[in-house]
Amino acid sequence: MRKIGVLILLYCGLVSISAAQNNAIKTDLIRPLRGQYSLAYERKLGSFLSVQLGVEAGDYATTSLNGSTDYRLSGFGIIPEVRWYPFNKRRGAPLGFFTGVAFRYASFKEEYYPDPFSRTFKDTNEGNVFNYGIDAGYKFKARRIAIEILGGLGGGTLSNFDAFKSARIPYSHLHEDEKHFYRIELSFGYLFPSFKSTL
Repeated sequence: MRKIGVLILLYCGLVSISAAQNNAIKTDLIRPLRGQYSLAYERKLGSFLSVQLGVEAGDYATTSLNGSTDYRLSGFGIIPEVRWYPFNKRRGAPLGFFTGVAFRYASFKEEYYPDPFSRTFKDTNEGNVFNYGIDAGYKFKARRIAIEILGGLGGGTLSNFDAFKSARIPYSHLHEDEKHFYRIELSFGYLFPSFKSTL
């Protein structure tokens, strides 16, 4: 019975590999300039449609006092997205012009040092944001290398941030900025090669 289970898993893996020519993995080249990092996986569902799941992490805002950081807003988020490639009858998704609907759920932490030089005391505050928005962009292909340009905008809501703690942190308006789901991305990625099942 165990051997049958192993064979089924192996077959499912080969079938998944056989469909991998319509997948892309990529990272945004602009985010590291802002202290953040991202990784996204996109999968074609048809000639005109794809789905994507991305993750992001890092510092979303920092302030400095005389060269020493006194405030940091850091976090981690996931971004699911559905994309439509309207002009891709010949080439198919995920290449060319696209427009999409994206969401983001992120967890944030604020750290504030009233005296950034001694760093003996800090105020902290934590909360979440849920964003929704639209975007548009274009993906180029050079062999298996993919280069993507994207712009997007949207809105969102904050939750679980302690209002009393926010009142003690002079830069808490910076976590309010995360309600605005603005996106400017230049991504570099890889299109999975095509494999065929031998079964």
